[in-house]
Amino acid sequence: ATETKGRESDVKNLRMQLRQSEARVRAKEVLCEKATDKLRTQIEVEKANKERDRKAFLRIQKRPPQVHRVQDQQLLEVVSAYEGLRSELLVEAAQLRAQLKSLLEDHRHLANAAVAQRSRGSSHSLPGPEPTWVPGGPVGMGAGVGADDAVLRMADQLQASNQEIEASRAREARLKDQAKFMAKEIDQLRQKLETEEAACENVRLELASRPTARSLQEARQEAKALRGRLAQAEGKAREATDLAALKKSLSTRQLVARDRENHRLGLDRLGFLEELPRDLCRDLLQSACRALMVSDVTLIQPAIEKMAKAVSLLPRLEKFVRAVSDLAATFSPADNPHGPVLEDCLPVLEAMRARAADAEGLESLRAKLGAALAGRPVKAQQGGRLSTSSDDGELVACVAELVALEAQLVAKAEAYEAAELEVQEAPNLLAHQIARHFQHLFQVKKLEGVLPKMNELYIYCSETNTMLKALSSTFGLTARASPKTLLLAVQQSLAEKQESLSSGGSQSPL
Repeated sequence: ATETKGRESDVKNLRMQLRQSEARVRAKEVLCEKATDKLRTQIEVEKANKERDRKAFLRIQKRPPQVHRVQDQQLLEVVSAYEGLRSELLVEAAQLRAQLKSLLEDHRHLANAAVAQRSRGSSHSLPGPEPTWVPGGPVGMGAGVGADDAVLRMADQLQASNQEIEASRAREARLKDQAKFMAKEIDQLRQKLETEEAACENVRLELASRPTARSLQEARQEAKALRGRLAQAEGKAREATDLAALKKSLSTRQLVARDRENHRLGLDRLGFLEELPRDLCRDLLQSACRALMVSDVTLIQPAIEKMAKAVSLLPRLEKFVRAVSDLAATFSPADNPHGPVLEDCLPVLEAMRARAADAEGLESLRAKLGAALAGRPVKAQQGGRLSTSSDDGELVACVAELVALEAQLVAKAEAYEAAELEVQEAPNLLAHQIARHFQHLFQVKKLEGVLPKMNELYIYCSETNTMLKALSSTFGLTARASPKTLLLAVQQSLAEKQESLSSGGSQSPL
């Protein structure tokens, strides 16, 4: 009852808070409506100004403004400022026209009054020129001293009107500042209203999420019913100590397999199991659960089956461990006379794995070396190209041959360097002069290129002599004919052929 009263007081407090929140929300809504009306009016004025600016832009540029063009936007801003100033000036001009019209009316009345007074005064004097009346005022001698006074008063009134115009402009500037300030206040009020609306919405959601008194009572009744069902289930679980209750947790296949195993072992024919005391059976089951580290009696059988399977695999494991120990003992004999210890096998196995990795690396290196040496052109020319399956002796012989060749090349290069140095140190020797002159003639930079260049020249000279002999035999000359004689014979033969061709072309029919 106390809890129910507390819940009712909480509900009342929440309802009171909800009413207060609703009242604040209504007040904020009224303020929001007023601000919305002001904003709507301001938006309408801004729309009218924008439409006015757009029409002015269309009248000036003969086309509508484009939003994405910066020049059009700048021109719109200038047009907006100009139109605003123009509207203000039009208002001021209208006010000035009205003031000027009133001043002109006053001046006309004063001039007419002065003319009337002069006409009344001149009736007693000599006759003179009569004043002329016009709709706009007196003309001629009618404008006297009174007209000058009227002009002075008009000037004073004009000055006063100018002062009023300046005051109205200052008042307009103040009104603009007040409008800006009010716009800022409206924005602040709008933001504050949004925050208040969000807070009100949160409060409403919180109130909607809170349970009602009826739902709370139903939840309590449901919890009470569940507690009763749980107590009944716990009681039934405590009472289920017989074998029939335990068999309900097993499947039919498991029960059939269990009965067959009991029949095979003859456990169903032993009568002393039924005569065992209940307390003894409970103690035995508890001891078995503790030994197997299970908390459910039905898990004893699976645990025992796993343990029996593991025990059946122990001989194979023992054989494997003994074989590994013997293998480790052959690689690293231990000091223990009774045989190797299991702790000593792990370092030996790790060393064996490292050796196997090194052997794999060496085998990979041997394969790469064989593949590299198999592409030797010298060995291919000799008809003994190596393969990746060549033995180590052949690979070592090839490597030794390459090392010897490299040594010869290095010795040859050193000899050429020594000869180059000797030529530079003793350039006056005849052999050295001959070598330098040969290098100069045939543009050979180093001594090591002299012999290849000589071979190249020999081949070129041999081919040239062969060609000259062939041409000499073709043109019927002797083998010792000079190149000049051979050239003249070639030119003469070409000239004769050209003449024959030209004569044959001229005699051909058209």
